[in-house]
Amino acid sequence: MAKMSLIKRKKKVGRTSRIQESIMDRKSMGAEAIEINPDSSNVHLMLAYNWYNYMVDPKTAINYLFDYLELNDKKLYKHVINIDEKHINRTLCYVANMMNKGQTMPKRIADKFENHLIELSKIVKRNVKSNKVDDTPFKENKADFVIADFEDEFDSKNFEFSAYEYMNSNTIPKAHCSTVVEHYQRLAAELEMVVKKTDKDVMEAYSIYSRKEIINMYNFVNTLIADVNRYESNKKKERKPRAKKTKAPSDLLKFIEPCKEDSNLKIVSINPENILTAKSLFAYNVKYGTLVHFVAEEDKTLSVYRTAIINFDAKLSKAKKVGRKAKEAIEIVLNGNKTQRNKVFDLVNTNEIEIPNRINGNVVLLASSNK
Repeated sequence: MAKMSLIKRKKKVGRTSRIQESIMDRKSMGAEAIEINPDSSNVHLMLAYNWYNYMVDPKTAINYLFDYLELNDKKLYKHVINIDEKHINRTLCYVANMMNKGQTMPKRIADKFENHLIELSKIVKRNVKSNKVDDTPFKENKADFVIADFEDEFDSKNFEFSAYEYMNSNTIPKAHCSTVVEHYQRLAAELEMVVKKTDKDVMEAYSIYSRKEIINMYNFVNTLIADVNRYESNKKKERKPRAKKTKAPSDLLKFIEPCKEDSNLKIVSINPENILTAKSLFAYNVKYGTLVHFVAEEDKTLSVYRTAIINFDAKLSKAKKVGRKAKEAIEIVLNGNKTQRNKVFDLVNTNEIEIPNRINGNVVLLASSNK
């Protein structure tokens, strides 16, 4: 005896024919898209685009553009019919059809349409000249193409779509992010009016949608804006810091002019280039009788900025007025060992002074060390 199935079978649903589907589509969407004029708002444009997205297949949309060009620019028409269809923006194909019907577009849409034709002509000219197929993805050419892709996802109500993943996978330049955000901020503002019921005219324009659909659209647009902003922020973090130009020693030292020689103390300055590789440096100011010991910061060498010594550790470096002990102190600096040099300031009982780091014609560079 056959066992009874525990799974309840679903009743077969009659399949709808294409003619029936077409009739239902026309009942719900209307037989024609709404007419557009120069004063049409973004809402009216969106409703017109929605109609075309729902009722027109991609091939028919592209033929709209071909029909327009055949009537208005036969030279461009002959080129465009031979290029890859991926370069053609479907939304602007809908604009071509509306213009074929005698409708006048708002200036911003007409300008966008003309710019797209210019882009198509550039693609064609590049291909004709080089005899190579231009396989550059159209998404990367302009922010408008990115917006067109987002509008396709919005119109098809693909609310699971991730703008961040799209931009990341297509390596969209961050320069386009601000344009995309600005475009969708206007739409977000309109949807917010509908959600919060603050504008009757806008609410009426969106009356074909249910409350749930409007909330989904509102959340989708705000998430999209947040994703694009996050993508732009992450791209800025990825940018490598600009490498500092390495200056030649002659450029770094062009302002350094020490005292070359002091005949009274019988001392001469070392080569100023030694400063750039030194871990420590002794200098003596012949005018004020000041001995200075510069000690470089950890993992650095001394350097100069204009007339000043830089990169020295203020805690380890010292400066004192040595007065009558100048000759004795200089002798230790020039001929003493490391231990003697470190104790040279013990020769005088004067207090330490603030370290004078400027090098001028009164300062003799006595000795430097790389250790």
